[in-house]
Amino acid sequence: MKKILMLVLSLALTGGLAQAQTKDKDKDKDAKKAKATATATPSGSTMDSASEKAVHITSGPTVANLSATSATMNWTTDRAGANDVHYNCGTAKDKIAYHKGGGTQHSVTLTGLKPGSTCSWKIMTHDGDIRQQGSFQTPAK
Repeated sequence: MKKILMLVLSLALTGGLAQAQTKDKDKDKDAKKAKATATATPSGSTMDSASEKAVHITSGPTVANLSATSATMNWTTDRAGANDVHYNCGTAKDKIAYHKGGGTQHSVTLTGLKPGSTCSWKIMTHDGDIRQQGSFQTPAK
């Protein structure tokens, strides 16, 4: 009987000890999460600071030098930033024209357009966010 009582007592103590250790580990994890959250967003949310840094189109885009097979797009942004123009004139896959950062005046020539077709375009960040989108019609040859 003593052996059984000792065994039950031993199991209860070790189980209780393991449970206490688990609770301590959980408290440590919660404290680390709270500290990481406070560090990541000291003066507001991360989304707020990202949107404050975003480059915005302030003028345009306009389509210039339009021909049956090419067009030039021009626009102005409030800050220097790189942009991609994804465009498609009825083909299976979008083409991409790049404008490297460094200025607020942007100009990109789109080539390989189909005569007499509607071409859709999207001015995008290098991260894939759409800044603006639209379409234009190319003249027939």
